[in-house]
Amino acid sequence: MALYNGRVIRDARLAQHLTQAELGAGICDQPAISHIENSNELPSDRIIKILLNRLNLRYSDVIDNKNVNANYALPEIEELISKQQYQLATERLKALDRDTLTTHTTLEADFLIAYVNFHLNKNYDQAIFEFNRNILGDEKQLIDPFEILSLDQLGLIYCLKKELDNARFYFQQIPDLLSKANIASNTYWITLIYHDLAFFYSRTHEYKLSNHYAKRGLELLKENHQSQFVDSLSFTIGKNYANTTQDWKKSSAKHFLQQAITFGKFKGNLDLVKRAEAIIVQHEQSYTN
Repeated sequence: MALYNGRVIRDARLAQHLTQAELGAGICDQPAISHIENSNELPSDRIIKILLNRLNLRYSDVIDNKNVNANYALPEIEELISKQQYQLATERLKALDRDTLTTHTTLEADFLIAYVNFHLNKNYDQAIFEFNRNILGDEKQLIDPFEILSLDQLGLIYCLKKELDNARFYFQQIPDLLSKANIASNTYWITLIYHDLAFFYSRTHEYKLSNHYAKRGLELLKENHQSQFVDSLSFTIGKNYANTTQDWKKSSAKHFLQQAITFGKFKGNLDLVKRAEAIIVQHEQSYTN
C-alpha cells in the first residue's frame, strides 16, 4: 500500500534542474534517490525531512490520496509509531481526511495525536487534557480500545509525575476493561499496556504484580515474533527480582538483566544497558563480600 507518491519528488527535482546525485548530496547516494522516486516505500524520517526541505515541498504534497483516508492511513501511522517515527506520524495525522473517520477511528486518530504529541513535547499537562478528552463516557463502561489506551497513558503520566495515587486510579481499572475490549489482536498496544502496568507496580514496590504483567508482555511478544519492549520488560523483571532476592546466585534477576542488556544494545537503549549493568555489578560485589 502506497505511503507516499515518489513521482512528486522526481517532478520537483526536475523542475529545479537537479540530478539525482545532486539532490542526494550529503544525504544518500544516487541509487537511494532513484528508489525513493520510483517506489512507494517511505524513506527514513531524517531523509524525507531533508529532501522535502531542499525541494521546498510539504509533507502533504507527497502523500497519496489513500494516505488521507483513515481506512488506509491509520494502520500505517501506527506502524510509524511502533518504529518511534513520531514526526512522520504527526504529519500523516495532520493530513487525514476527518470526513473518512468513524466514531471508532476518530477515537483512534485522536489518541494517536495525543500519543505522538506527548512523546515529542513531553508536556504532561497538555497530554492529560488530550487523553482525558479522548474518554467519552463513564470509565467503568469503556469498551473502545483507544479509550482504554487513553486511561493507560493517563496512569503513566501521573506515575512519571510521581503522583502514584492518581496513577493507581487509572491503572486499576484497566485489567477488567481489557477483558471486555477487542484489543488483544493488536500486539503493540496490548504489550504497551502490560509494559506500563509493570512499570507502575514496580514503582509502588508491588513486585509480584509487576512481574505478572511484564511476563505476560514478554509471552505475547514471543508468540507474535516481535521484540518491542523486550529490553524494558526484561529490565523491570530483573530489577524486581534484584530488589527482593535473598540469594543472588539462585535468583533469576541476572538472567533477565542480561536479556535486557542484549536487547538494549540491539535497540540502542544505552541508558537502560548502563542501569542493568550497574545492578548486576552491585549485586555481584555484595554477594562476593
